[in-house]
Amino acid sequence: MADGKIKVGVVGAGAVARLAHLPGYAADPRVEIVGVVDTAQHRAEALAEMFGSQAYPSIAALLSEGGAQAVSICVPNSVHAPLALEALRGGADVLIEKPMALEPSEATEIAATARSDGRVLMVGMTHRFTNRATVLARYLDAGRFGRIYHARAVWMRRRGDPGGWFTDKKYSGGGAMMDIGVHALDLAWWLMGRPEPVRVTGSLHREIAPYETEFVGAWPTADRPAEAVFDVDDFMAAHIQFENGASLEISVAWAVNGPDGSLDLDLYGTKGGARLNPLTVYTEEEGVVTNSTPLVPSDGDTWTDEVRHFVDVVESRAEPLITGEQGVQVVRMLHAISQSAEQGRQVDLEAEG
Repeated sequence: MADGKIKVGVVGAGAVARLAHLPGYAADPRVEIVGVVDTAQHRAEALAEMFGSQAYPSIAALLSEGGAQAVSICVPNSVHAPLALEALRGGADVLIEKPMALEPSEATEIAATARSDGRVLMVGMTHRFTNRATVLARYLDAGRFGRIYHARAVWMRRRGDPGGWFTDKKYSGGGAMMDIGVHALDLAWWLMGRPEPVRVTGSLHREIAPYETEFVGAWPTADRPAEAVFDVDDFMAAHIQFENGASLEISVAWAVNGPDGSLDLDLYGTKGGARLNPLTVYTEEEGVVTNSTPLVPSDGDTWTDEVRHFVDVVESRAEPLITGEQGVQVVRMLHAISQSAEQGRQVDLEAEG
């Protein structure tokens, strides 16, 4: 083991660990991958061998025997909270996959624990690391759009059910809403300036999935349960009102009889507006409406960029781009959308203290 390197472990031996977190750490010369934890020891051993580390039966062993200083939490949503808390209380910095918890109270406890213990806590929101989002955030900070009063976020998959535990509510907490909706919600809210949410109306549907459509793929989950369960939404729509008067419309789907697409976002401000995909800025210059197209390079591997940023803040003890407190707000909005859809009414959120 090379002295001076940050010792990192990964909890969960599924697809996101194998395809995103571990390759990201492996590509960073400041990092030594010391271990993988999973409830299935054979999976932990296979993945650990792939990345030249050790398999451990628990977070406690990863920290005490493996010496991990930082930990990625890459497990089903339902166990994000207890495992993140165990890692934080054991003295590790934590990168936790989205959403950081299923309940706002759990998310709040995670964020509070990290703050009180002086640990780095970062929530995995890869879309904040795209070049287009970075440019829009810079324009927003410079006041180029004025006051953002409305945004619209859309992510429609024609047929894109990821399978595995994602479709089982007891593990995921929800379907398209909890899987890709969290990205659309977080990115829109971030680029609006992170206003305080006050009222939410949500609508959830399961109309098409599970489907038997031919010639369509799925997320390569390595941890599919033996018996397939599908008791979650395949479509989500919501309207969110914020304390500053701004509003957000969001709609996402795993399966829809409409065009297939990637995450798109429109921002409407008093001085200008923007579209994420293709990146376009809408303004008025000298009394003439004007469209401009910022020239930015294509995105690289945003997962690797996210992991590199986490290592940066672990090393520098700086504030991460996605803090625990921001993750709490996203969970609060997701939870309110679900409540509204289930109860068939608008849900009011109490202001955060």
